[in-house]
Amino acid sequence: MEKGPSTRAESPYMTVQEVAEYLRIHAMTVHRLLNTGKLPGFRTGAKGNWRIPRKAILELGNGSRRKPIE
Repeated sequence: MEKGPSTRAESPYMTVQEVAEYLRIHAMTVHRLLNTGKLPGFRTGAKGNWRIPRKAILELGNGSRRKPIE
């Protein structure tokens, strides 16, 4: 069964898994980038799940960041 278009507005934040899928990298790589401060994000909730600003991820694809992630 195919998923149809979402009726929910797109969130301004992405999860680690969403970022990993978007950038086509492993989720552990996203965690490493977050933990070293090379990717902006914040922890939320009792479990401390990460949220990453969607704008920051889209800027990575546009090359508009000042320096590349190492």
